[in-house]
Amino acid sequence: MGLDCYVFKTKLQNVIDDETVSDTLKHCKFQRLTLEEVYYWRKNYVLHNFFEKIYREKFGDEEEFNCKLIRIRPVDIDNLKLIIFNKYDDIDTLREYADFFKKAKKQLKDGFALFYEGWY
Repeated sequence: MGLDCYVFKTKLQNVIDDETVSDTLKHCKFQRLTLEEVYYWRKNYVLHNFFEKIYREKFGDEEEFNCKLIRIRPVDIDNLKLIIFNKYDDIDTLREYADFFKKAKKQLKDGFALFYEGWY
């Protein structure tokens, strides 16, 4: 058992709010037809904790942050970038994150909404 971290994209017309897309069910990603996976990490607790903090600020801490969608805004990418580049000095890790940041910015520029989901 471990943590799987996903970033999904969807068309803007599928977005209902910062945690809901048009076909969101109370289960994990496999039943969400309008979401397309664009990035995946295994056991990335830095990423998960970052998005859990955003989720808690918006929606409180009544529920466990597992299989919960949270919308990724451009400011979130910028803030995460600052954390990552201050935390890591391993070139391979930094390249992986740089690839993610580039893809995420492109998806947003192309008119998609991005969502994070962690599943453990």
